[in-house]
Amino acid sequence: MNSAGRNISSNRSDVWLKIKKGDQTELGKIFHQYYNELFYYGSKIFSDQEKVKDAIQNLFIVAGFDLSPKIIRYVKNGHLAFTIDQQPYMQGFYPVIQLVQYIRYGIVPSNNEIGASFVTKENVEKVEQLIKEGYR
Repeated sequence: MNSAGRNISSNRSDVWLKIKKGDQTELGKIFHQYYNELFYYGSKIFSDQEKVKDAIQNLFIVAGFDLSPKIIRYVKNGHLAFTIDQQPYMQGFYPVIQLVQYIRYGIVPSNNEIGASFVTKENVEKVEQLIKEGYR
């Protein structure tokens, strides 16, 4: 731990390898570990705090792939640029429909690409409401 009480990996090359492999958790840890210090330093250079926040965000461009309450909160407050909505409702709905059609009519299931959508600050409120309603 450093003097601020935050965990710092004793093996930085291990952390770097995890980030290179796409480990968002490790990147998120670094983002949160250094955000306040970067903001403080940036505020000494720029008086516009929004520019400082944008610069830090651009440095990390952190994203997620889940719609958990924590991830939604991070998108809303700008700590995540976006998250990917894997549309689990549709992933469960289509297979059930295909199974029913196979059992009833002998129609062989096809490959349905459900796709994914991006949840950003612009649409997070709508997605959050759909989560509450049980559609996402």
